[in-house]
Amino acid sequence: MINAAIAVRLGRRVYALFAAGGFVGYIAYLAFDLFDRVASFPVVLATFGIIIILLAVIAQQRFPEFVRRMSAARRDSHRTIPGARLGFSGSILVTIVLCAAYLPGQPARAKAQQQRHQWQARRDFNDRKWRRSRPRAVRGRPATIPPR
Repeated sequence: MINAAIAVRLGRRVYALFAAGGFVGYIAYLAFDLFDRVASFPVVLATFGIIIILLAVIAQQRFPEFVRRMSAARRDSHRTIPGARLGFSGSILVTIVLCAAYLPGQPARAKAQQQRHQWQARRDFNDRKWRRSRPRAVRGRPATIPPR
Protein backbone atom coordinates (compact mmCIF):
# COMPACT_ATOMS: atom_id res chain seq x y z
CA MET A 1 0.00 0.00 0.00
CA ILE A 2 2.83 2.37 0.82
CA ASN A 3 4.62 1.51 -2.43
CA ALA A 4 1.44 2.25 -4.39
CA ALA A 5 1.10 5.64 -2.69
CA ILE A 6 4.76 6.41 -3.42
CA ALA A 7 4.33 5.36 -7.06
CA VAL A 8 1.34 7.65 -7.52
CA ARG A 9 2.95 10.50 -5.63
CA LEU A 10 6.27 10.38 -7.49
CA GLY A 11 4.90 9.15 -10.80
CA ARG A 12 7.39 6.26 -10.97
CA ARG A 13 6.49 2.99 -12.65
CA VAL A 14 9.18 1.05 -10.81
CA TYR A 15 7.48 1.66 -7.48
CA ALA A 16 4.16 0.62 -9.00
CA LEU A 17 5.79 -2.60 -10.20
CA PHE A 18 7.12 -3.37 -6.71
CA ALA A 19 3.74 -2.52 -5.20
CA ALA A 20 2.00 -4.95 -7.55
CA GLY A 21 4.56 -7.66 -6.81
CA GLY A 22 4.19 -7.17 -3.07
CA PHE A 23 0.42 -7.29 -3.35
CA VAL A 24 0.50 -10.53 -5.35
CA GLY A 25 2.98 -12.05 -2.91
CA TYR A 26 0.81 -11.11 0.05
CA ILE A 27 -2.32 -12.57 -1.58
CA ALA A 28 -0.36 -15.77 -2.32
CA TYR A 29 0.72 -15.94 1.34
CA LEU A 30 -2.88 -15.50 2.45
CA ALA A 31 -4.19 -18.09 0.02
CA PHE A 32 -1.61 -20.83 0.56
CA ASP A 33 -0.52 -20.41 4.17
CA LEU A 34 -2.97 -18.49 6.27
CA PHE A 35 -6.34 -19.37 4.71
CA ASP A 36 -5.50 -22.72 3.12
CA ARG A 37 -8.48 -24.50 4.72
CA VAL A 38 -11.04 -21.70 4.66
CA ALA A 39 -13.70 -22.43 2.07
CA SER A 40 -14.90 -18.85 1.73
CA PHE A 41 -11.49 -17.38 0.86
CA PRO A 42 -11.76 -18.06 -2.92
CA VAL A 43 -15.11 -16.26 -2.88
CA VAL A 44 -13.50 -13.29 -1.11
CA LEU A 45 -10.65 -13.26 -3.65
CA ALA A 46 -13.09 -13.39 -6.56
CA THR A 47 -15.06 -10.51 -5.03
CA PHE A 48 -11.87 -8.46 -4.68
CA GLY A 49 -11.03 -9.24 -8.31
CA ILE A 50 -14.41 -7.99 -9.48
CA ILE A 51 -14.03 -4.86 -7.35
CA ILE A 52 -10.59 -4.18 -8.85
CA ILE A 53 -11.98 -4.58 -12.38
CA LEU A 54 -14.84 -2.19 -11.60
CA LEU A 55 -12.43 0.34 -10.09
CA ALA A 56 -10.25 0.12 -13.22
CA VAL A 57 -13.28 0.79 -15.43
CA ILE A 58 -14.28 3.77 -13.29
CA ALA A 59 -10.71 5.07 -13.34
CA GLN A 60 -10.60 4.84 -17.14
CA GLN A 61 -13.87 6.73 -17.44
CA ARG A 62 -12.68 9.50 -15.13
CA PHE A 63 -9.05 9.62 -16.25
CA PRO A 64 -9.11 13.21 -17.60
CA GLU A 65 -10.56 14.49 -14.33
CA PHE A 66 -8.00 12.49 -12.39
CA VAL A 67 -5.12 13.98 -14.44
CA ARG A 68 -6.51 17.48 -13.96
CA ARG A 69 -6.78 17.01 -10.19
CA MET A 70 -3.30 15.51 -9.94
CA SER A 71 -1.71 18.33 -11.92
CA ALA A 72 -3.62 20.88 -9.82
CA ALA A 73 -2.46 19.11 -6.66
CA ARG A 74 1.17 19.29 -7.83
CA ARG A 75 0.87 23.03 -8.31
CA ASP A 76 -0.55 23.51 -4.83
CA SER A 77 1.74 23.48 -1.83
CA HIS A 78 -0.51 20.97 -0.05
CA ARG A 79 -0.32 17.72 -2.01
CA THR A 80 -2.97 15.08 -1.57
CA ILE A 81 -3.71 11.87 -3.38
CA PRO A 82 -7.34 11.72 -4.49
CA GLY A 83 -9.09 8.90 -2.69
CA ALA A 84 -6.12 8.10 -0.45
CA ARG A 85 -8.16 8.20 2.74
CA LEU A 86 -10.82 5.97 1.21
CA GLY A 87 -8.21 3.51 -0.05
CA PHE A 88 -6.42 3.36 3.28
CA SER A 89 -9.69 2.94 5.18
CA GLY A 90 -10.76 0.24 2.74
CA SER A 91 -7.55 -1.72 3.20
CA ILE A 92 -7.92 -1.60 6.97
CA LEU A 93 -11.54 -2.72 6.68
CA VAL A 94 -10.55 -5.64 4.42
CA THR A 95 -7.88 -6.70 6.93
CA ILE A 96 -10.36 -6.64 9.78
CA VAL A 97 -12.95 -8.62 7.80
CA LEU A 98 -10.40 -11.27 6.78
CA CYS A 99 -9.16 -11.60 10.36
CA ALA A 100 -12.72 -11.94 11.61
CA ALA A 101 -13.38 -14.65 9.01
CA TYR A 102 -10.29 -16.56 10.16
CA LEU A 103 -10.78 -16.35 13.94
CA PRO A 104 -13.82 -18.63 14.51
CA GLY A 105 -11.95 -21.87 13.70
CA GLN A 106 -8.68 -20.87 15.35
CA PRO A 107 -9.08 -22.87 18.62
CA ALA A 108 -9.67 -26.10 16.70
CA ARG A 109 -6.66 -25.43 14.44
CA ALA A 110 -4.48 -24.64 17.46
CA LYS A 111 -5.53 -27.86 19.20
CA ALA A 112 -4.87 -29.93 16.06
CA GLN A 113 -1.45 -28.33 15.67
CA GLN A 114 -0.61 -29.06 19.30
CA GLN A 115 -1.64 -32.70 18.86
CA ARG A 116 0.55 -32.97 15.74
CA HIS A 117 3.52 -31.56 17.64
CA GLN A 118 2.97 -33.96 20.55
CA TRP A 119 2.70 -36.92 18.17
CA GLN A 120 5.88 -35.83 16.37
CA ALA A 121 7.73 -35.48 19.68
CA ARG A 122 6.62 -38.99 20.80
CA ARG A 123 7.66 -40.44 17.44
CA ASP A 124 11.06 -38.75 17.57
CA PHE A 125 11.59 -39.96 21.15
CA ASN A 126 10.68 -43.54 20.23
CA ASP A 127 12.95 -43.43 17.16
CA ARG A 128 15.89 -42.27 19.27
CA LYS A 129 15.12 -44.89 21.93
CA TRP A 130 14.93 -47.65 19.33
CA ARG A 131 18.22 -46.59 17.75
CA ARG A 132 20.00 -46.69 21.14
CA SER A 133 18.67 -50.15 22.04
CA ARG A 134 19.40 -51.67 18.61
CA PRO A 135 22.52 -53.86 18.54
CA ARG A 136 25.39 -52.72 16.35
CA ALA A 137 26.63 -54.84 13.48
CA VAL A 138 30.12 -56.32 13.87
CA ARG A 139 32.34 -56.40 10.83
CA GLY A 140 31.45 -59.44 8.77
CA ARG A 141 28.36 -60.38 10.82
CA PRO A 142 24.87 -58.86 10.59
CA ALA A 143 23.31 -57.42 13.68
CA THR A 144 20.81 -59.70 15.38
CA ILE A 145 18.07 -58.58 17.68
CA PRO A 146 17.94 -60.75 20.78
CA PRO A 147 14.52 -62.16 21.73
CA ARG A 148 12.79 -60.50 24.63
